[in-house]
Amino acid sequence: MVSWVAAESYRLGPRDTVSLALLPLGCGIRTLATGTLEKIKRPWRAAYCGPSVLGLQSAVSAGMAASCLTQSAVLGGFRKLGAREGLPALPDSELALFTGRRAQSKLMQQLAAIVRDYFASPANTLSL
Repeated sequence: MVSWVAAESYRLGPRDTVSLALLPLGCGIRTLATGTLEKIKRPWRAAYCGPSVLGLQSAVSAGMAASCLTQSAVLGGFRKLGAREGLPALPDSELALFTGRRAQSKLMQQLAAIVRDYFASPANTLSL
């Protein structure tokens, strides 16, 4: 599950432009966040764009932006944002496992089977 998050000190009014900390273009969570804001015609800007979740966490911790993070990436000193700030709930996201033809070693096949089996159970959810 992905949530809107910001530093405890970050203030965002329901009509303010949302400053976002984002991963690069092509990231599914970036597309989810910006698409959700565009759908409701909420203005946003990229305040930080970097290649790692650590960078997003740093930008959020510094109070320079909000972001969309999975629960396990939410640090102490962060708070979830939502309706009070005029942000819509985010839809569920998906996990995909891609393997190349050359990566079909026995070990890769076993790893892929473990991941598929784990997430095939409705009781198991991903909280990265």
